Amino acid sequence: MAIHTVTIALGAQVSDAANIGGGLIAAIHLPTGGDGVTYNVQYSPDAGTTWDPVNDESATPLAITYLAGGALHQINPPIRAPYCRLYGANVEADTSLVCEIHTV
Repeated sequence: MAIHTVTIALGAQVSDAANIGGGLIAAIHLPTGGDGVTYNVQYSPDAGTTWDPVNDESATPLAITYLAGGALHQINPPIRAPYCRLYGANVEADTSLVCEIHTV
């Protein structure tokens, strides 16, 4: 399992991008500090020019709701998004958030 770190800068809504290659995203760790935010996983088919949400089979964007104190969120089934980032619509963190994308 590889772990790719991405950072959501203070005041930003999106993380930097992670190039995870051919792996599957199996879990995402959101650390302490992003209270009350729901994050979506976004995929870029062109290495960062355009971004699309990663949706489940019913066309619903994959959403991860932040838990107070931080948590590792399992993604079941794992998803393939070789070039991805996290997007939080209402980020009001007091600090930059360093998140982890766990792949298999």
